[in-house]
Order: sequence, then C-alpha cells, then structure tokens
Amino acid sequence: MIAEGEAVRMEGILRRQEGVISLRQAVGAGLGARGVSNRVASGRWERVHPRVFRATDHAFTDRARLRGAALWAAPRAAVSGLAAAWWHGLVECCPAVIELTLPRDRHPAARPGLRVRRRDLAQADLVSVRGIWLTAVPLTVLECAVALGQAGPTFLDRALQRHVRLETLRAAHRRNLGQHGSKAVGLLLAAAALGGESEAERRLVALLRRAGIEGWQLGYLVDGYRLDLAFPRRAGRRRGGRLGLPPRRRAIPPGPPAAERAGTGRLDDPPVHLGRPHPPPGRRPHRDPSRPRGLIADSGDSRSAEL
Repeated sequence: MIAEGEAVRMEGILRRQEGVISLRQAVGAGLGARGVSNRVASGRWERVHPRVFRATDHAFTDRARLRGAALWAAPRAAVSGLAAAWWHGLVECCPAVIELTLPRDRHPAARPGLRVRRRDLAQADLVSVRGIWLTAVPLTVLECAVALGQAGPTFLDRALQRHVRLETLRAAHRRNLGQHGSKAVGLLLAAAALGGESEAERRLVALLRRAGIEGWQLGYLVDGYRLDLAFPRRAGRRRGGRLGLPPRRRAIPPGPPAAERAGTGRLDDPPVHLGRPHPPPGRRPHRDPSRPRGLIADSGDSRSAEL
C-alpha cells in the first residue's frame, strides 16, 4: 500500500508529465513494481512503451506521446527532427513518427511510431525543455530544413527571422560535418549567406548586385524599427539619384506663349504655369514665409506658380 505522501508525489509527476510516467519514476515515488502491475491490471494505467505507462484518466495527447517516447529512450537520448521542432515551437504539428537520437553504443529494439537514429551529439547541440532532452534549436532547424525538402528553404527563412541567427547555424553545421544531410545543409547556408534573411530578400539582393545598384543596406534601423532592406539617404545620393541611378529628367509641359503669359496680377487670373518652377543653376527658389506652402515665388516675376 502506497503512503499518502508518496501518492501525492506520484500524482504530481503524472500531472506535470501529461499523465505519463516511467517505471523508474514510479518506483522512486514509492509505488514498487507490484503496485505498477496492479494498476495496469485494474485498468488505471496502461503500458505505452516498455517501462513507460500512462494514467487512463489523462488524455493521450501529442505531448503525452512525445514525452512517453522520451521516457522510453532515456537516459542518454534526445528527441530530434520534426518532433523536436514541434516541442521547440518551430512547427505547428507533431509528426506521426517521433525521431529519437541515441548514442552509437546503444541498440534498442524498434518500436511502432518511433524512429531511432544513432549518432553522438555534442553537448552544445543538446538542450532540456520542460523536462525533455532535445536537439538544440540551431541543429533542429538545420535538420528539419533538409527533411522538409522543397519546403526547407521557407522553413529556414522563418527560423532565421524569428528564432536563430545565421552564425549559430554555421556553428552547429561545423560541429556535425560529415553527418547525413551535411552537404545539403551547406548548400542551404550558402544560399542564406548571399544576403538577406529570407528567400525574397536574397533574390532582391542578387538583382541589385547584378544591376550594379549601390547604396542599399540590410537590416537598416529607422526610429527603432528594423527594415529588411533600405537605401539610406546619404549612401543613396553618392552616385546620381536616390537609388544610385543617374538622375531622371522631369518632362515639364511647355507654358503658354509669352503674349498669353502677361497677366494683370489679379488673384482671379488663371494660373500662369503648371508644375514646379526650375530656378537657374546655382540658385534655389525663394519662398516667402507669409505665403502658403503651395505657392513658390517666381525668380523673375511678382506672380506665383500653383503646385
């Protein structure tokens, strides 16, 4: 018979672990192997994996399924692949098959719904999240980008924008050179290194470089806001126009003949010119502060031009 305090402790484990518990945890809580067998026989518990059980009064959710797989593979194991990405919050759905990475010296039997990968991981590529050991976010992002195939670049772009930096991805790639998928990861990182954190940005950067357009900057900050790509004013005016292109000449519609331009100076006269007046070279148009902003004083006439 389990003591009251031990029963409370075991119920706390079940509550924290989505109703899933390992035999080792149950024994540590004071239940004992016979007590576990009795609970299974009575239907209060059911076996999920060898030495892993779940309480039948808890729903068997995706979180419980993943935790049960992690408890079965423990210790010295980590959830990896898309299952790790889901637990990290990188993808929306938990995969039907949960991938587990175990050291090379372990040879567990195959289990339905589980995929075992044998690989020795560096400590920098492991992290514990809510009591479950996973591959760390950088390695998870790289492996999922390869596993997703054509959707991989889009997944990598989103991860770069929200979760991880390019430098940390490169470091994770270096730690796992020679492993399965390493070549494909290298190609993805090479594309990401061309500039820009998304596929659209990288295409834009490639077009700008191909056209010889200069003066742009990635990650430009304006009043605390980060623009993906911008043309800062000073850099853009070094050569020609704002985008580094030769300045465009504006076509100004010709005015009326000189005889028609002569007016009486009265306010009810029709406008004498449409468009912005162009002062002589070296001179800037003078604006009378007493006049509205829409009126600019003409350099050789007392009349004004409406804009």
